[in-house]
Formats: sequence, structure tokens, C-alpha cells
Amino acid sequence: MSRFDPVQDFNIEFIFRQMMTEFQVIDNEKIGSKAFVRVNPQIVERCPFQNPARKLIYTAADPTELIGVVEEQDENVPETVQTAEDVYQKKIMPWEMMLETDMDLTKNLVKKNRRRNDLIVVASLVDRLPNLAGLCRTCEIFNASQLVVPTLKIKEDIGFTSVSVSSERWMPMIEVAENDVATFLQAKREEGYTICGLEQTTTSATLGDYAFPEKCVLLLGKERQGVPANLLQMLDVTIEIPQYGITRSLNVHVSGAICIYEYTKQMQWRQQATVNQS
Repeated sequence: MSRFDPVQDFNIEFIFRQMMTEFQVIDNEKIGSKAFVRVNPQIVERCPFQNPARKLIYTAADPTELIGVVEEQDENVPETVQTAEDVYQKKIMPWEMMLETDMDLTKNLVKKNRRRNDLIVVASLVDRLPNLAGLCRTCEIFNASQLVVPTLKIKEDIGFTSVSVSSERWMPMIEVAENDVATFLQAKREEGYTICGLEQTTTSATLGDYAFPEKCVLLLGKERQGVPANLLQMLDVTIEIPQYGITRSLNVHVSGAICIYEYTKQMQWRQQATVNQS
């Protein structure tokens, strides 16, 4: 803040982004000026969106701050060759996404306008908050349609929200107690879903070789015991992640994330193949 000027720096970009960077506020709470422009492009002279003369100072503290500050290139300006020094880490700011989603910033509108994969992740057997929060974050990022948890009260626990980084606001979640999982799986089978379980068995399909169905329920086991025998019998297929190290067990969140990514990748490939054929 040694170069702070109360007059020159009285603008949206400094107040909502650069000043927060100086005080080490987490990225989730920063908002770029372009998000405000998207909501209301009318310039207010007393507090402009940004001060172009101070732009180099704004971006000096952190290269990631270039995002949302750099203006769109003119179509007539030829592209320049990008060197290694020009490549910066790109961080997506959740508040900017919320503001840029639509003029109506409600969560319901975001859900309505977003097409999700038909993947339901059942984590009712998982009881550790960091694992549940990590799964929520992963499911939201990879566009799963639903995350099933043992109780929705976890969304109020700091142990959950500190890891989920607000993903629970956008990820559809329902509550199914451990004792009701069998009933839930049967109901989804009747709706046309294939019930998959992430478990090491003698008949497990290898992740990477297995072709996921579009309508898929992915059951995750308990942290140490895995999938109980009564639920194992209900599965249409068990999936095993190939492992090559000495340690033969992955954390349930890590296992789930790998499987969710593989499902998403396969769906993307199929969609692309359909587009190429048409």
C-alpha cells in the first residue's frame, strides 16, 4: 500500500480487488470491475470502474490480477506470439461468476440455465467433513447432477465450508441416511440408472476400460471399510482404480474425484463424436 493514492485509487477495481489483494483477502471474496460493468455499464464519475493510469500498479502485486482487468482485444489487432513469460496462472473468481451469470443473480436461475451431467454421486457412507466437502467441490466443478450426503446439516459446519469454498451454494444436494441408501439405489435403478460402486472386488471393471452409461449412480464406500456387503450385492458393476504403488488404498474423496473426472471425460468425448458425425 506504499503507492496508495486516495484520489487516484478511488475506483471499483481497486476497492473490490486490488485492495483486497494487498490485505491478503481470499480470492473468493474479490470482484473484478468487469463484473460490475456486466450488471450496470453506466459510468459514475465520482467512482469509475477503474483508472487506466493505475493499471500497471493494480496488476503488479499478483499476475493473476490481470484477469478481469485486461480489456478485450480489438478484432483488427493481430495476435501476438505468446512467450513463457506471458503465461500466468488463471484463477476463476466465484463472486465474478455469480455477478456475470445473469442480470438476475439468484441461485435458481443459475441452476435453470445450466445443463448438468446425469451423474448422481452417493456419499451417504462417508462421514468425514473434509471428504464430503471435497466431493461437493469436485461434483460442482465437473457438473454432476446431484450429491447425496448423510445429512444436509454439514453445510452449516465450518469444517465443511472451509473446504467446499462455496460450492455447496451451486451443487444440488439431498439427504439420504445410511440406513436408507439401499432404498434410494433401488428407486434410481427403477428410473433407469446404472448403479456403480467404487470398490476393489474380484470382478471389478478397471477404470479407464469401463464405458460409463450416461445415467449413472456412483456409490462411494466408507472411509476404511468400503462398500458394505448388503449394498455390494445391489451394484450393477464395481469399478476399480488401477494402482501401481506400494500403498493400495486411495482416500475416498480422491477416488471419487478420479472416477467423476473419468465419467465427465467420457461424456465429453461422446458429445464431441456426435458433433463431428453430424
